[in-house]
Amino acid sequence: MKTISVKINNPELCPRYTARVIENVKMQSSPMWLQNTLNNIGLRPKNIVVDVTNYVLMDIGQPLHAFDYDTIEKHKIEVKNGFNQKFITLDDKERQLTEDMLMICDAEKPIAIAGVMGGKNSEITDNSANIVIESAYFNASSIRKTSKTLGVVSDASYRFERGTDVDICMYALDLATEMIMELAGGKVYNDIIDIYPSPIIPKAIEFRFEKARQIIGADIPNAIMTSIFKYLGFDTKTSVKSKSIIVTIPNRRVDIFAEIDLIEEVARIINYDNITPNYASIVNFKDDDLPSYLKPLPLRNKIRNYLVHNGYTELLTQNIIDPASAALTHNKYICIENPLGSEMSVMRPSMLPSVLKAVSHNLRQGNHNLKLFETSKVFLPQNNISNSFIEGIDEREQLVIAFTGNTNPRQWGIPDKSIDFFDVKGNIAELLDFMRIPKRKTNPITINTEHLNIFDANSTEIFTNKTSIGFMGQIKKNVLEKYEIDAPLYVAMLDLTTISEVPIPTSNYAPVSQYPAIKRDLVFIVSENITSKEIRKTIIDKGSNILKSVCVFDIYRGKNIEKDKYSIGFELTFNSNEKTLTDTEVENDITKIIQSVEKNFNAELRR
Repeated sequence: MKTISVKINNPELCPRYTARVIENVKMQSSPMWLQNTLNNIGLRPKNIVVDVTNYVLMDIGQPLHAFDYDTIEKHKIEVKNGFNQKFITLDDKERQLTEDMLMICDAEKPIAIAGVMGGKNSEITDNSANIVIESAYFNASSIRKTSKTLGVVSDASYRFERGTDVDICMYALDLATEMIMELAGGKVYNDIIDIYPSPIIPKAIEFRFEKARQIIGADIPNAIMTSIFKYLGFDTKTSVKSKSIIVTIPNRRVDIFAEIDLIEEVARIINYDNITPNYASIVNFKDDDLPSYLKPLPLRNKIRNYLVHNGYTELLTQNIIDPASAALTHNKYICIENPLGSEMSVMRPSMLPSVLKAVSHNLRQGNHNLKLFETSKVFLPQNNISNSFIEGIDEREQLVIAFTGNTNPRQWGIPDKSIDFFDVKGNIAELLDFMRIPKRKTNPITINTEHLNIFDANSTEIFTNKTSIGFMGQIKKNVLEKYEIDAPLYVAMLDLTTISEVPIPTSNYAPVSQYPAIKRDLVFIVSENITSKEIRKTIIDKGSNILKSVCVFDIYRGKNIEKDKYSIGFELTFNSNEKTLTDTEVENDITKIIQSVEKNFNAELRR
């Protein structure tokens, strides 16, 4: 009596291994019915033993493998890994093994790559008489990894890597044994090998009837769903909760992992064609409101509508950029752990790089007059921040507006005029007026901000009270060159998160005066180091309540003006809601204003 011993060294990768020795098999060609069956399903007949194992595989889905008993050293089989060597498989090709590949070995050497392909050194030949039939269950992910690493896809690996039925191993072994003895003779003893140290317990999943009805969208009775599981061969029992059952999944159904898979089984048996579609949406308005940091800013849509209605074009760009683009505006930024590539590896700390790329693309396409904007989230690394969705990340809403080209489309009635800083300043002032941002002022960009590397001297930082809310101005040429932009570009960047926290003053109604207004122009010659803002503030402070507005209408440098000075003109508007003003009342204010400006700024009034 020929016997064999089996040992599993790695039961995690091979939970079950069954085998049987068949003696004195008459090796011959398979009968024609078996050869024709294999030919019809695309398999090439070889000999009776190999053909039977292939037939059983295709019949019940359990891969088998046959070894020549006489080639197995000391008649011992070990299932183990840890080999780093060359190995010749049944297709006469040399394969490089790695230590994590599971192997079937005898007492001295590997004889098969588990679940993938047998070895040449234990092949069934025409001279084989004594054979060992293997029927095993292998870990699907292990076989998949081995198959991909070696570049070998066999009929066995195709099944194993998708999952087989651990409970069918012995049945497949008995079926193959019966066929071989019937077709080729042989002798079998009762010493069957079945190594199964830790039996796999079938999964038990709770199935909720109401949940199934909600997902399927059909009113299926509980009894019908329970009968479907019994029809499929699943054991069921009522759970503690009367509204659900516990379904035990047979090991053969390796495709079922969770409740949703059971719901799919019910829908499949009911037949999808029998389920009437329902496209109605049910919204539960009783749920708690979203946290404030997850809500979109109320300003967002208002600003978008305002800009679109005023001739701007909205952009929509990715919020993931490359490190070089992120470094344009910030020294620190948030990297993604598993990016698709370096070009999409950083959560953008600013939208400016994305907008610059959009401007560059439009210019290359011949679109030279651009007023583009985008409002979206930016992501900054920030510790100790409250109300953040993810700890250590400050999500802020940002608005970026880009201007380049001419102020108006080309036409015969209006001369071409390129956009300049004052056009940008006026547009942003109108936008901030629309948002009703109070007490605004602009200052030169300070040296301690990273935006100094982006904007040139023709730029300013925007404040409300003492809070910075953004920047606007012309982009430096060296930055434009990086994006192949060959035209002057002006950009405004507003922090909408900060702006949304600014207290908005209450609107008060002021009646329109029914009396005529009086306008006066005052032109002063002042030193270059004196700003219009300083002079305007003095004018407003010295004027009485009849002074309604002060605006600059002219600035002149050149002939008849000293080198270090310039001429600036202010238009003053006087009005009253109570009466028609007299020249004397207006002149009293004018005199005080002139005296104060001349005294405070050493100014000279141009007559």
